[in-house]
Amino acid sequence: MWRLIFIPILLVLACAPCPTCPDSVVLKSCDLCIDLPSSKQVMDFIYADDTDTIKPDPTNFVCVDYTHQVNERAWAKGIPCYTVIIVFYYDGGGNAITHECVAFPVRDCESGFIFIEPQNDHVLYDVEAGKIPYLCEKDYCRFMCDKPVLKVLINK
Repeated sequence: MWRLIFIPILLVLACAPCPTCPDSVVLKSCDLCIDLPSSKQVMDFIYADDTDTIKPDPTNFVCVDYTHQVNERAWAKGIPCYTVIIVFYYDGGGNAITHECVAFPVRDCESGFIFIEPQNDHVLYDVEAGKIPYLCEKDYCRFMCDKPVLKVLINK
């Protein structure tokens, strides 16, 4: 059984170089030494993984299931991967309207993370509070929601 660990979106700022291994960081919150992959290694894994070929089923396989499967497969291959819960807004009944995707901490990306939509393997951009995230497809970009993000939670 895995446990959820809430890590702030500014995880990169909470990291320090690992004293014993190059291209690694120590997560200060739990003193865990992780080898960070390159963005190319992450994208090679994403393109080789077949999770995106599963047809969505509103009752049996939704964004949570895609995210969980990619997360489990990445960790099994030694690639750190985190579940991302994007909270867009709360409806009239106080229920959060959310979406899940995955984030990979990488050593060669300015923001420190690559965010992926596991349903179609596309990179997500502007996944942060106050912005409207979007994904780029072959000939166009589209927004995930017409409202800006309220908060982003990253879980192991």
